[in-house]
Amino acid sequence: MSRGYPTSIRECTRAACVIIEVASHPPVVIVNGLRIETAPPVAELLRVIGTPSRIETGPRPAPAGFRNNHQHVFDAMGLHVNEHHHTCRAQAIGVTPRVDEPRYGFTAKTAFSGNLLFDGVAMPLRATEQEFLQASPWPFEHRLGGSWSYTFDGFFVGFEAMGPRLGIGRRSTQRLVVDVSVSWPHDPHGEPAGGG
Repeated sequence: MSRGYPTSIRECTRAACVIIEVASHPPVVIVNGLRIETAPPVAELLRVIGTPSRIETGPRPAPAGFRNNHQHVFDAMGLHVNEHHHTCRAQAIGVTPRVDEPRYGFTAKTAFSGNLLFDGVAMPLRATEQEFLQASPWPFEHRLGGSWSYTFDGFFVGFEAMGPRLGIGRRSTQRLVVDVSVSWPHDPHGEPAGGG
């Protein structure tokens, strides 16, 4: 165990425990023991996480003959899996460390209750933007506002931070991490996966 957090699925005893490990050398994402080097059929990833609470397809329906991306939301675990509309493959996983102000229709109802590791470092989930950056083994690049990203070998790790709303309507200048997303190599024009 690292810092008292389980760092492997064997150490995880909670029923709703999810461990997401992101390694840059060699590049891989491991979710509850499932190694992801390229986009797996969504059913493979759901098999190691469980049954989603709901599936969000966006506020507007897709045009006739088409399909929107599906967000498989796990409300009790504080995460979602993004399924590509054409390939039916899992192209990303996102965790929601804070749910005070739901940002999207697919924002989970509860905060992420699992563990997130970057190159073996247990990342603080209830962190300020600066605490998250300081804990990270990677040099995140600042994009815009509270958006940060780190890319390597076709993998993307990003997080969003924003200040909580103050009583006067403005936001605090001390930003808190509200969303972390991880994606892996995926060919959006590839053959659709079966069983999605």
